Amino acid sequence: MFITIDKKTLLAELKTASIVAELNVNIRADDKLTFTATNGRIFVKTVCDAEIKQPGAITLDCHRLYGIISVMPNESITIQSDDNHWVTITADKTHFYIPGVPADEFPEFPKFPDGEMITLPYMELMSKIGYALATEQTQGTLCGARILIKDGILEAVATDGHRLALLKTDCDNTLDCVIPRKVLDLIKTDVQLIVANDIYVKTDTMSIVAHAIEGHYPNYKLVMPDVCEIKVYFNRERLMQAIKRASVMTPETFFGIIFKLDNGMFYIECDNEMGSVKDQFEIDYCGTPFITSYNPKYLLDALQHIDTNEVIFNANSQDGPAIITPCDTDNYQCLIMPMRMRER
Repeated sequence: MFITIDKKTLLAELKTASIVAELNVNIRADDKLTFTATNGRIFVKTVCDAEIKQPGAITLDCHRLYGIISVMPNESITIQSDDNHWVTITADKTHFYIPGVPADEFPEFPKFPDGEMITLPYMELMSKIGYALATEQTQGTLCGARILIKDGILEAVATDGHRLALLKTDCDNTLDCVIPRKVLDLIKTDVQLIVANDIYVKTDTMSIVAHAIEGHYPNYKLVMPDVCEIKVYFNRERLMQAIKRASVMTPETFFGIIFKLDNGMFYIECDNEMGSVKDQFEIDYCGTPFITSYNPKYLLDALQHIDTNEVIFNANSQDGPAIITPCDTDNYQCLIMPMRMRER
């Protein structure tokens, strides 16, 4: 194999591969340059343009190769393998010589099943629910996004157990799956998808095959009340600024900020060993006094993903979840669980 490729393009392909690669990346040069990586549960294959001077294939340590390319001069890079599977990497007057592995020892990329693929508006979905995804360290079905398409409605849900984001949109297909977090991290555009035991995802330049997450996704509707007794309209920007001011006085060890509704006023405060802050402004609320505590980051994350100037704060009790929605639709809902209030 003998190829020449732009450094920026090569780094982008290796960065994608390194998200999944347990160790190695398989590089194959035919009409295009193909990179394949796997961790045993997820396969990813990407394709890009390169100058193919001699077709061939080689398997290399993905993370080491990425490190090498990142320190090479900003020039076109040539990669050439010999019959003993050693590889010469050259840019300008810089040369690396590293061992490879025969390409045929790399696991074969799974074949996509027959059947119609579903077009998923991935960018729209993730722009709304991605912030609530659990970290990769989370075990079970929470470590992914639930995609449910039924009766002409697509529901996309993400939660880390403390907050939840739900987006509904129209869709005519049928689907029910949990897409793993690592797969979501790979995708940067809308996709086509089919589920047949495993999850198969395709874009113009990428193919992904992932084992479906085992187990049932939590029934999130159990914590989302159909009717809320407390319903307050807020100017989104004004509420965000008040939360930001209060969060300045919130150390990592503190439980949260105090969120209070009482007799036409909204109060927000934080009082701890660092000092205190209080803010307030008028609102249209004449119900029972309401006081609880929330993580300010969770509040801000939700508000930053809503586009309308006004938002609706919904709740039933200080011990139950709050649901924040845009003022013009309930197709997008941001749920936040309260935190234990610090004794004062």
